[in-house]
Amino acid sequence: MASPEEKRANPRIAMQQAASVVIAASTQTATVVNLSRGGALITDLPALQLGSGVRIAFRLPNGLPVHLNGQVVRRDRGGYLGVRFFELDDVTREVLDAHLLALSGEAAQEIDAEISVKYRLVVRGNQVTLTLAGYLDKNDCIELRALVARELPRLPHPMILIVDATQFVCCAPDGLKDFSAWLGELPHANLVGGLVGPRSVGVLQLRRAVRDAHAADTFMAFDTVSDAEDAFARLSA
Repeated sequence: MASPEEKRANPRIAMQQAASVVIAASTQTATVVNLSRGGALITDLPALQLGSGVRIAFRLPNGLPVHLNGQVVRRDRGGYLGVRFFELDDVTREVLDAHLLALSGEAAQEIDAEISVKYRLVVRGNQVTLTLAGYLDKNDCIELRALVARELPRLPHPMILIVDATQFVCCAPDGLKDFSAWLGELPHANLVGGLVGPRSVGVLQLRRAVRDAHAADTFMAFDTVSDAEDAFARLSA
């Protein structure tokens, strides 16, 4: 998750943080067991997969709110998940540096936290489901594109791709090209797609990305994931 140099530069503080975890529309529980400027270690969350984009939100003991964006990059024995944070803004970096240093000599802190899963890629047979949630900034879009590029050789052909955007708000405008780029890399001749979600800014952005990737004829619109799955099941029958 981090190089030895990064680990030395970023003190890792034990924090037994009780966390509620929002995955699409469901909520689970987990624990953040340590934290540094570069990442965190999470346990008690078997449903979270490698490559998932997450946002960890909590308040420090002094009441200051902290919001950290990252990606699950490692799964250790015992169910521990390593999260690498994306580049932090200046304010968050200063807050973490000051308070992690102050906490380094104290006992483990108990802090309520919420972990929101921003994107997940799940493969079941020839069906691939991409779940998007919340707001994705440019770094999120870049990481998502990198995830899809890594998984592309292992994805099924032909493929049914369901993009679940029911909990998706929108992405940064300069991240749209990354959506279009990875959609353009998919094998359109062997692809059937479904875009799921209500009319919203986020869904309109995705439709634009689909058009820019010249895949508009490949995707159909659905109100729910179950509607999409039922429709594709009938097509495959």
